[in-house]
Amino acid sequence: MIQKLKDIFVRALTGTVLVVCVIGSVLLGAYAFFALFALVSAGCVFEYCRLVNKEKKRVSVCLSVFGSLLLHVAVFASVVQWAETSLLVAAYLLYVLVVFARELFLQAGEVGQVRYFLTSQVAVAFPFALLSISANVFAGSFSKELLLLLFAVIWINDTFA
Repeated sequence: MIQKLKDIFVRALTGTVLVVCVIGSVLLGAYAFFALFALVSAGCVFEYCRLVNKEKKRVSVCLSVFGSLLLHVAVFASVVQWAETSLLVAAYLLYVLVVFARELFLQAGEVGQVRYFLTSQVAVAFPFALLSISANVFAGSFSKELLLLLFAVIWINDTFA
């Protein structure tokens, strides 16, 4: 019983810190929001790779985390017209091809380990990168209200689920 209360306290404290960070980054603007979710994306990809590696699979944590950060930067740059978008997207695609070739040659023709890298990019990193798009596309510029509404709906849904 005491362990359950301790777990509930830890979850509540973690949730409170997350809410404060998310609301603070939204209110501070697009760059703070980008920085927070780039770090969250990298952390989630790191945790995914750690879980995959526990199952005796081999996925490169550094390559996956760097790929998620590069993806996040490319998407954010395209949204705010911050840099030459086509070069950043091309750099990310080239990076994915290099990782694919590396795995192909290291495993002597076996491409099974590439699926973990691609999953880390598509299923874990890409949804976080899409938050940058959703914050800007619907409103035409960085919409604090839209993001706060989105997070409020998710939080309320999670609380009452």
